[in-house]
Amino acid sequence: YIGNDYSGLPVFLDMRKYPHILISGSTRSGKSKMTDCILTNLVTNFDNKKVNLYLFQISKNDLVLYEDLDELSLVERSLRYILEQIIPYREKLIRPYRKRAILDNIDEYNKLKKCINEQPMILLVFDETSSIYQTKGCSKEDVKLKDEIKGHINRIIQTSASLGIYTLIS
Repeated sequence: YIGNDYSGLPVFLDMRKYPHILISGSTRSGKSKMTDCILTNLVTNFDNKKVNLYLFQISKNDLVLYEDLDELSLVERSLRYILEQIIPYREKLIRPYRKRAILDNIDEYNKLKKCINEQPMILLVFDETSSIYQTKGCSKEDVKLKDEIKGHINRIIQTSASLGIYTLIS
């Protein structure tokens, strides 16, 4: 459940079917509020054994309520950690089963293991992502960090859906 539509009807999203969400719109159109609504529902309905949230505030501080990461260097290090630690760990878990054609993704792994070593869904939430592409007036160091962050996000999106790692980009 991610919220209600304009008519008040509930909106549900199957992250296994649609692993990456893009929330777009003009300034002050409610992107951050929609993100906040989704996060509130996840926090209310699931504990950290079911869902791990990583919140990245690229600029401003709309998600400060959740103790977000808003320094470029912290964002880059956190994404590198996901790429170098979490993704390889999850790939290692399911590789033996993939080789034997028993399963193909982390959700099937969780069903097979029946809560023993169950892996939570990981949701990476990026707010104000467009600021990664704005480099006018940035230092050379910040431009380099922004390029690294974009590369990390691209690699995560390309490899992570079967591993239960999803993205919400606003």
